Amino acid sequence: MAKITQKQADDLVTKGALTLTEVENLQKDGLIATRVRSKKRYIETANNTWVVPQFYYQGLNGADWSTDMFTLADVIRDAVVKHTTDDITTKKTTTKTTKKGK
Repeated sequence: MAKITQKQADDLVTKGALTLTEVENLQKDGLIATRVRSKKRYIETANNTWVVPQFYYQGLNGADWSTDMFTLADVIRDAVVKHTTDDITTKKTTTKTTKKGK
């Protein structure tokens, strides 16, 4: 069975199709997705284009994260926040790397 997003569940409550109790039961049964999306972060390339860095554990296949995995993800998240921006319209990076010879 497919999951619905929290926003979809909220919309169904607003329209009267679901009650809050039903939503809570669906959440307990794992039928409402709990993934929270944070604001995208951008970093500028040497060619003046913007990219979005991402980090994930490949091959997890439903296994639980270890304490070291949480620690590493926190360190990487902090580094991404430090070196990126969430608004590419106002941020201009001041450091550029160029290819040798240019």
